[in-house]
Amino acid sequence: MGELRQKTVDILRKVLPEALPTPVIDLGGGARHGWLEGVLARQDIGSWDAVAGPGVDRVVDGCHMPEIADGQVGTLISNYTLEHVAQPFNFATEVARVVFRHGVLFVSTVLAHPLHGPGEDNWRFSVMGLQHLFGRDFSEIASGIIPCAGGIIGTYFCGKRHKGTNTDFSITALISRAKCTRMQYSRLQALHALASQWRRIDGAFVECGCWRGGSAAVIADAIGVGGREVFLLDSFQGMPEPEEVDGLKAREKWDAAGSRWCACEPENVYRTFEIARLPRPTIIEGWFDETVPKLLTGPIAVLHLDGDFYESTRVCFTHLYPKLVKGGLLILDDYGHWPGARKATDEYLGMSKEKLQHLDYESVYLVKEADG
Repeated sequence: MGELRQKTVDILRKVLPEALPTPVIDLGGGARHGWLEGVLARQDIGSWDAVAGPGVDRVVDGCHMPEIADGQVGTLISNYTLEHVAQPFNFATEVARVVFRHGVLFVSTVLAHPLHGPGEDNWRFSVMGLQHLFGRDFSEIASGIIPCAGGIIGTYFCGKRHKGTNTDFSITALISRAKCTRMQYSRLQALHALASQWRRIDGAFVECGCWRGGSAAVIADAIGVGGREVFLLDSFQGMPEPEEVDGLKAREKWDAAGSRWCACEPENVYRTFEIARLPRPTIIEGWFDETVPKLLTGPIAVLHLDGDFYESTRVCFTHLYPKLVKGGLLILDDYGHWPGARKATDEYLGMSKEKLQHLDYESVYLVKEADG
């Protein structure tokens, strides 16, 4: 990779500001940081207790930097580290957290190399992938492709931290940026604020219809999951075919999107919980009519139903609502949007439906007043 490294040095010299904000971090550089000496010809090192070498204040390996406080890094350089990172959104979030306002970021990575097999997430190595990962928090200075001999191709992104306050690193912001939920940011905030009132209620947390796990992670963070069982159910195959009771819009959308509407993989949920730094949940895969009746759980403290359609919602009510403890929280995601979910809810709750309160136009919640 000698040619790629030399070309990267040339680009660094060209795009980095002449006066680099300090301190400078070489992220993932390890013992190889010395090759940056010709680029970062500075004598003002010593901002950190551990001096990494000429021109670099400190070398940090990995994308988790708990020892660095928010907004403490002036310039962060990450050369050929991203291709080894399992969680790119974690990487981008941590980078944005530690770089202060007006600070500088330079990231380079390998888009193609004979020794690297094709990966499912090669999008992150493209210029557009880098822009997607870092463009939210950094105004682009330069980006591009670094072609080399032998089929080796590198990419790079250089940016300056946005003006204004540092990025919001709350759980709702992390989940929203990672695009692992279709909920709007305002609803995620409201959901977290609501669920946080149930931290001291003992019992499991169950969500039916978790998709990529975004809303589940927000609720789990709010109620605390230390010693609490977390069960997330989804078919992961997409949506079941709607019935007439679910309305014309449901039918039209299902016909247009097909059965893979809202399909994903359980691994997406695990990644979301890793981003949120939460313990792995228990995932139950399959259609609700097959999995919900067999779900072995004790008392439930928080029950979140996001089944969209009549039959899915009815099955969840029949088998899970009786397990919700007195004072437990029931959240219905689709009550104001899908007529099937609303009908199943109204039929099951009867007169108790009058106690439903709106979180927003679509989502409602209820505090259970009696056992059973």
